[in-house]
This record gives sequence, structure tokens and C-alpha cells, in this order.
Amino acid sequence: MCFIIPQDVLLRLADDDSVADDSRTALAATAASETAWRTLREAHTEATQAGLVARIDAFAGVAKALAKAPGTPVFDCKHTMSLPGVAVASPGSSTDASAKRAFTETAAVAKFYKECFGRNSVDDEGMTLVSSVHYSVNYSNAFWNGSQMTYGDGDGEIFVDFTASNDVIGHELTHGVTQYTAGLLYKNEAGGLNESMSDVFGSMFRQWSAGQTVDQARLVDRQGHHGSARRRQGLHLPARYGRSGRPPLPGAAAVALPRLRAGQ
Repeated sequence: MCFIIPQDVLLRLADDDSVADDSRTALAATAASETAWRTLREAHTEATQAGLVARIDAFAGVAKALAKAPGTPVFDCKHTMSLPGVAVASPGSSTDASAKRAFTETAAVAKFYKECFGRNSVDDEGMTLVSSVHYSVNYSNAFWNGSQMTYGDGDGEIFVDFTASNDVIGHELTHGVTQYTAGLLYKNEAGGLNESMSDVFGSMFRQWSAGQTVDQARLVDRQGHHGSARRRQGLHLPARYGRSGRPPLPGAAAVALPRLRAGQ
């Protein structure tokens, strides 16, 4: 399971007395649900995605033969933890900004991989790219679960809607590309390389989308999903925790965490 915000960061923010109580509660709940996701992901995915995956598989050969852009359907979880949720009709023109962004930016990621690398979706066989928005209540993360994308709305203070950062979408979908190519495990050195590849390709996607030169672009940005409290906090995090902006971890933990291995 690949999350844009590491669990250790969520837990440390949840323990920070300078963060509002409501936000701390939401952050702790997000971190706790990620533990459950890691434990139950196979059963959960099989139970909730089986029908959808079967329909996708049924058309995979046709999609590849015609070389069409992959479908990018969007679903609304309506603040539940049930995936994929309720289908959003015409997401490209939806009045729901989250659904519209998920649709538009996911299609843009597919176009980026096709035009720049000749790749047809994450699996190179035209796999439908499913997105679910409004996951859970004040859920402060976004993730690729092996078959689809899921976005939370954030707590509103530290983090806001995760569809607001297009490099987050590019980053997480690149975990899908890695899954169907190198198949890197999400731990230790392999996990660090997995994360680093998503950082690089997510940043390239943002640069490509904005028409930026290499001198104009930044490797990692992701400011779009930071709330006002997180941006204020970011000003003093380096002074408190060093250049990385987070407290030091024990040696064994630092070795095991993919994001630290990736140099984040």
C-alpha cells in the first residue's frame, strides 16, 4: 500500500500540541486506518473490487488493440470507507471540484505516459484508471492500493483535498507503473527506490503539465494539499527537526521506512 503521507508523519503531527485538537484527532484516525488497510488490503480489495476488476479485464484486450486512452472513471465514497463508492456521472463536467480534478488530472497522467514514454496506462495494456474521492471523514491521505486511486479531503487545517496537487496524482499512479514493471517491494532499499521513482515521475508530470523548463521546475512540491496550519508549521519545522523537517528516528526505523530511503 503506497500512501502520499507517511504514517510516521501523521502520528507525529497527531502528537504535536501546536496542532488543533480536531486536526490531531483526524490525523490519528487516518494513521490508524492505514494500519488496518495494510492488514486487510487483500481481502478488502477482493471483496469491493472483484466486480469492477472483472469488467475492466473483459475489455483489456480490446483497449490494447485499439490503443485508446484508458478510461478514467471517478467514484464518490461519500465520506465512507467503502470502495470504489458511487459512480460520478460525467465527472469531467461535474460541479464536484474533487471529482472533476481527479478525472482531468488522471487523464492527463495517462496522456503524459503515452506521449512521453509510449505507455498505455500503468500496465501498458490500457488498464482503466479508477479514482475514488471523498474517502472517509477528514481523511488526510491519498493512496494507490494496487488497483485504483483513493483521495481523502484532509482535515482542513494541516491537509486539504488531495486532488488539489497534480503531482500527488502523478506520484501515486507511478506506483502503479512500478507495480507492473519492476514490481519493487515497498520496504527497505526496494521501497526507497519505489518512492524515489514516484517522486521523479510525479515531478516530471507536473513540469510537463505546466510547460516548464528544467530550470523552472522543482523536484518535489506538493503544496496544493497543505492547509494553512501546515504551511505555517512548515516555517518552523526545519528549526525544530533539522533539514528534513521531521524528528530523527531510531536507526532501524530509518532503514525500514521507504520515504527515508528515498531521501525525503
